[in-house]
Amino acid sequence: MLGYLATYFHQDYDLEAGSPIGVVKKFTDDELVEYSRELLVELETLKAAGLTEGQARKLWRDDYNAMYEPDIDGGISYLEWFDQIRAEVKSRLDREQRA
Repeated sequence: MLGYLATYFHQDYDLEAGSPIGVVKKFTDDELVEYSRELLVELETLKAAGLTEGQARKLWRDDYNAMYEPDIDGGISYLEWFDQIRAEVKSRLDREQRA
């Protein structure tokens, strides 16, 4: 699912939302809730596995071809970016569960 989310970060991703985390929100709003669940599990699995910064960068930029570079555009590491995605997806799922 991380690869699917990365497709939202195409060349013109900044036209999708006002911020990169806004693009993640768009993903959670537009896609099936099951996709958010799968994405959360994947991100938690990667974190538990001890993903390194280099591995996170390779996964996001090289393997999934996402055009957003959190270290350059946002001044944060790729691991911090994955944490932000995880927090946003978890928040969306919590809201869904309360509804």
